[in-house]
Amino acid sequence: MKIPKYSFPTHPGTWLLKDFLEPMGITQPQLADTLHVPYQLINELLNQKRDIDITSSTAIRLSKFFGNSSNFWLNL
Repeated sequence: MKIPKYSFPTHPGTWLLKDFLEPMGITQPQLADTLHVPYQLINELLNQKRDIDITSSTAIRLSKFFGNSSNFWLNL
């Protein structure tokens, strides 16, 4: 079996959806309300409509909510 040497990095929205929101049963509007960010930001991040970077402010909010580090979100 051939293992590719290079692969595209996983989009931050995919991490957020598959590893956090779906297992915890959290909806996009619930997350946006809790983080005090616009719903459109969460929606565009999850749907990968355009290349959205996670800002330091959003990273801090996500880290506090999910209990991990802000560097985790910034490094995605």
